[in-house]
Amino acid sequence: MTDWQDEKDGLLAEFLGKKRIGVVCDVDGTLSPIVDDPAAASVRRESVDALNRIQPQVTLLAFVSGRGAADIHERVGVSDAVYVGNHGMEHWQSGEVVVNERVSDFRPNLERVMEGVRVMAPEGVEVEDKGASASVHYRRMQGSQQEVETLKSELEAIAGRHDIEVHSGKMVYELRPPVEINKGTAFRKLVKDHRLEAAIYIGDDVTDVDALRMAAKLRDEGECFGLGVGVRHTDDTPEAVLRHADLLTDGVEDVSAFLDWLSKALSASST
Repeated sequence: MTDWQDEKDGLLAEFLGKKRIGVVCDVDGTLSPIVDDPAAASVRRESVDALNRIQPQVTLLAFVSGRGAADIHERVGVSDAVYVGNHGMEHWQSGEVVVNERVSDFRPNLERVMEGVRVMAPEGVEVEDKGASASVHYRRMQGSQQEVETLKSELEAIAGRHDIEVHSGKMVYELRPPVEINKGTAFRKLVKDHRLEAAIYIGDDVTDVDALRMAAKLRDEGECFGLGVGVRHTDDTPEAVLRHADLLTDGVEDVSAFLDWLSKALSASST
């Protein structure tokens, strides 16, 4: 892992030398600071400004998030970008959300799990219905680590009875259908669909590791010059993000600085 500033003349220069370029970003913890109330999260204005400048300079600008596609479309608000929600299980298309058919089949199962979780959840735990999946937020839960682990065990027991998987994130457990779709497969699909020669993925959480690893895999296999950019936070950066990222930024402010630099570098490379 290397600070992105140290690779301006290395990996990033090679990236900028390609023709069909894609920039793909996570949202929470990458473009917006993590907050106690997920509904209150706000994308940094500096990042949005840079992304608006980047959009016409690249073949693809896309956002991949655990949030719903409609949510990130409204929250980010960059025109002519691609919005992929629920870790790749749905996308925004022609003004509406399109859910993968394999995922839709599990909606009744997910509803039963959410009902069971709401009954057993301790005070401070919030269940967010995202349509294709659900999030169980425990940031506000006043409990010990043992109680958090007990919560996860109970979630897994309920979910297991209805063929739903439990995935861990930052102060959240994700309830998802058992389909082979994640941010890594979503990133690969974007690369293939848009015939990209080079693509950057920027993310900060455990759920972004699949995409960071996919970027390296695509590069190693010669399919696309993929670069994984991890976001390092001072308090709780997952070790897997540090291990699998090619480059690192220091928090959401540095992501803004990186995007600003990238917009200027893309402009310079086109002249």
